[in-house]
Amino acid sequence: MHKLYAAFMSGYFPLLIVVGDPGRSKSWYFEQQDAESLQIIKGNASPFQTYRTLWEHRNKLIVLDDAEVLWANLEGRRLIRQATELKSCKTIYWEKASRQLEKDGIPRSFQTKSRFCIICNRFVSSQAEDQAAILDRAHFIYFDPTNAELHKYVGSWYWDQAIYDFIGHHLGNLQGLSVRSYVRAYHRKQAGIEWKQWVLETFALDLHIAVLQDLERREELTPTDRVRQFTQRTGLKKSSYYSLRKRLPTADLDHDPAPAIRLTAKPPRPPDLRAELAQIREEALDDDQHSAGIRNPPPSIVKFDSSKGDRRCNK
Repeated sequence: MHKLYAAFMSGYFPLLIVVGDPGRSKSWYFEQQDAESLQIIKGNASPFQTYRTLWEHRNKLIVLDDAEVLWANLEGRRLIRQATELKSCKTIYWEKASRQLEKDGIPRSFQTKSRFCIICNRFVSSQAEDQAAILDRAHFIYFDPTNAELHKYVGSWYWDQAIYDFIGHHLGNLQGLSVRSYVRAYHRKQAGIEWKQWVLETFALDLHIAVLQDLERREELTPTDRVRQFTQRTGLKKSSYYSLRKRLPTADLDHDPAPAIRLTAKPPRPPDLRAELAQIREEALDDDQHSAGIRNPPPSIVKFDSSKGDRRCNK
């Protein structure tokens, strides 16, 4: 995916579409770029806001991030179809009359040489014609990394070794995992809330197998300890432990642990809520004082009344 992104940044692709489940860091690459030639438009932008931004940043590389909302709107789809024409110079227009555009000096049509990358979780439209027209123009990738690929990528920037290793031990038995899953587990751990059970209950294909795998890998536990903890954590009987254990070596869910990766990133600083609230109050106070100063100019502002030839101060 990053190779395709680099090709887009180099100007090789007039249109690139990347579709994949949320939490896969599809946008991260572009967010790290410090390029004047690139403009990212977030998915919460309305069609009108998007049109304004395309005018203000015409001829730049444009990334429509989380573009589902724009694509679901009729005017949004019309903009996307205009903008993603394969012509080197495309005409984009706003059909409706707009006083705001007139006020801001923005024309209702303009030409641009922008190239586009569309990133979204789903690319579905009730208008099959619109969808087919866009896909026919695009270099398209459905980004669906395996758990192992995702885990390796997270290891390049994550910081909590215990959480990272625990998730790595259960990769073959997890579904719906995303990069945010690691961060959410860290939030729970920092708050002193049980996080291991949360990971398994949230993402495990088979919770009982996951608990069994976890206990079998803990060498410090005796067989009796494993049985006791298994029954406590699952609510199942002792016989269920032995039944599942017989299936474990040949079960599809059995797997080798992920390769050991020693994390080097430092954890983020814990939030200082008191300092943040104090800053918010200070900024609000500054805004109030500024507004009051505009309504009531200070005495140092002098007005000259030419008809009377004197100088008067506002009070």
